[in-house]
Amino acid sequence: MKRFKFQLEPLMRIAHLKEEEARGNLMRAELEVTSSKKRLDVAVQASSNTDVQLSRERFDLFAFMAINDLHLRQIEFSVNVLREAEERRTKRQVEWQSTKIESESYDRLRNRAHETYIEEFERQEQKETDEVASMMWLQNREGERI
Repeated sequence: MKRFKFQLEPLMRIAHLKEEEARGNLMRAELEVTSSKKRLDVAVQASSNTDVQLSRERFDLFAFMAINDLHLRQIEFSVNVLREAEERRTKRQVEWQSTKIESESYDRLRNRAHETYIEEFERQEQKETDEVASMMWLQNREGERI
């Protein structure tokens, strides 16, 4: 009997490569979210440290407001960057899940085809065994007649 060969093997390999690529994109998006969170934490920390320092040095009101406004803009920018990074991460998660489903579908198809191959192989083997047994039975029967 011929060897098992899955007809969709090239497509299955492509699906697995797409899944790996999507997973890599998801990991990069996770790193981007993490770094954005760290930048936001740094901006918030810098803002609180400057407020304490400014109150100690008794800067004039205009300088205090200008620096405070700068820190608020930095925080707002960091929040926007974080939000965009989280949106990209969500998009990458959806992409990864869809490629994973496609890849798993090919795996299930391959497993079913392999099970069918095994069943056919066992059926063929049983058929050959039955033929050999019936030939031996016929030979024994003919040997008894002589």
